Amino acid sequence: VLGDVVWMNNKTLESQRILIVDDQRAFQLMFKGILYSMGATNVAFAPTGEQALAKCANVNYDILFVDYHLGVGKNGKQLLEDLREKKLLGPHSIFMLVTGENTVPMVMSAVELEPDDYLVKPFSQNVLRSRIQRIKRKKTQLAAVYQALFDEQAEQVVTLCQQKIGTEGRYQQFCKRVLVENLIKLNQLAEAEHILQETLSQRRSGWALLLQAKVCYRQNRFEDSMALCQEAIENNRYFAEAYDIQAQNYRAMGETYKAFSFFQAEDGIRDLYVTGVQ
Repeated sequence: VLGDVVWMNNKTLESQRILIVDDQRAFQLMFKGILYSMGATNVAFAPTGEQALAKCANVNYDILFVDYHLGVGKNGKQLLEDLREKKLLGPHSIFMLVTGENTVPMVMSAVELEPDDYLVKPFSQNVLRSRIQRIKRKKTQLAAVYQALFDEQAEQVVTLCQQKIGTEGRYQQFCKRVLVENLIKLNQLAEAEHILQETLSQRRSGWALLLQAKVCYRQNRFEDSMALCQEAIENNRYFAEAYDIQAQNYRAMGETYKAFSFFQAEDGIRDLYVTGVQ
C-alpha cells in the first residue's frame, strides 16, 4: 500500500514515453504542463491521426492521449483501429481517448471502441493520476493475457483467462468476456454458451447478450440471435454492434431488405459517434 502511495506522488509518469494527439495547440501546452507536474519528461505531440501513426511506427509509446475529434483526416477511433491492425500499440501501452463531450453517443462510442479508458475535458490532475494508476495495475496483473491477445494466441488467452477466473481476482468480468470472445474464435461454441448462460442468469449485461447473439448466429439459430440483439438494443439504443449482428441474421435468412435497413441503422449510430449529436 505504501508503495502505491509513493508511486502516486509526482513521479507517476517518470520515464514514460507519452504522445498527445490533439489539434488544439492550447490544449497540448496545458496538458503538457499537467503531465510534467506528474513527473513526465518525454512528451511528444501530433496534431493529426496520420502524423500520430507515423510517430508510432518509430517510437513505442507507453501512453497515448488521443482526442476523439481531430479535424481533418483520421479521428481518434480510426487511429486506434489502425494502431491495433498494424501492431503499433504494444500490450503494455495505454491508449486513453479524450473528448470534450459527454453526450450518450460519444460515451457509447468510447465504450464500444474499448480504449483503456476515456477522459472528458476538463479533467483534474487527480482524476488523471488515478485513472493511469488503475490501468497500469490492470495491465500489470493481466500482462500475460494482454501479451497473448497481442500475439493473437487464442488458445493461450483461453488458458490464461481460465486461470485468472479461478483465482477469484479483481478482473473477473473482463476475463470472462475475453475468454468467451476467444472461445468463439476457436469455434468452441458450446463452452462459450455455457459461460454466457451462467453470466446472463445473474445479469443481462450488454456484452454477454451480444456474445450470446454471436454464438446463436454461428449455430444458425437466427431467431434466438435476433431476440438477444433486440434486448440489447432496447437496453441501449446506441449499441451499434447489435444492429450489425441483427443485419447479418436477416441476410442469412434471405431477408435482404431488412438486413439493409439494419446496416443503415448501424451506420446512423456510428455517424452519431463521429458528430457527437444526440
